Amino acid sequence: MDRDTLRRVQLVQLEIAKEIKRICDKNGIDYFMDGGTLIGAVRHKGFIPWDDDLDFSMVRDQYERFLEIAPYELGEQFFLQTWYSDKGYGLPFAKIRKNGTLYIEEITEKCNCHQGIFVDIFPYDNLPKDDDERKKQGKILTFLKVLLKAKCRARPAYGSKRFEMNKFIKFVPFIMISKFLKKDYLIRTYDSIAQRSNTQNTGRLYCQCGSKYAKVTIPEIIFRKTIELPFEDTFFRAPEEYDRYLSSAYGDYMTPPPVEERDDRHQVKQVQF
Repeated sequence: MDRDTLRRVQLVQLEIAKEIKRICDKNGIDYFMDGGTLIGAVRHKGFIPWDDDLDFSMVRDQYERFLEIAPYELGEQFFLQTWYSDKGYGLPFAKIRKNGTLYIEEITEKCNCHQGIFVDIFPYDNLPKDDDERKKQGKILTFLKVLLKAKCRARPAYGSKRFEMNKFIKFVPFIMISKFLKKDYLIRTYDSIAQRSNTQNTGRLYCQCGSKYAKVTIPEIIFRKTIELPFEDTFFRAPEEYDRYLSSAYGDYMTPPPVEERDDRHQVKQVQF
């Protein structure tokens, strides 16, 4: 994606983000900027210049409230995408898509789902206290996540052409197994396992996003209080202890990565506005 196109994408994402903020503020739903979006707010007071997505997060109960309210609150130009609202979508988090746009990524170009420009909304769930239980849960959820991707005709993220064939070969069994399982069954199983510790006070949370299971675990207390940080021409909410969070998740997050690592992470194939 060239720089001008990327900036146009970012501005559409900002439009979507303002709609999410409007709904949350109106209905008292707690949300916060996450990942590269939060780094962008702290380091650049807006988008990381080369970033091609925008991430918000909510703890599970707030996330469920948002999913319940959003279909009635969203403007007609937006679509709430979950694996319940879109049969061709197979990820354990929501996206708000802009209708009338296209943002086709290499890994999802064969998926039969809404593929407009989007903003991610990730739910956070409690992490099991027991180490063995965490390891067991991680293996099962990772297995189910890959099955759901295969079921929805998504491809694995290769990262490097050198590993493309190797990853595809490993992915083939999941394609075969997924043909014999219903998507609804896989979703119910995933949700049940992912949320089973939410009735316990475990003290740590993990994000239901596209990365590895519980790659970063966060003390629950970090998300209890939020503040507003400037982002482009507006303000969005962020964890009050954002430095503690970002330092534990990313290390020296204030130092930008080398130029060669500022690539097109989503391997975008087609964009239309």
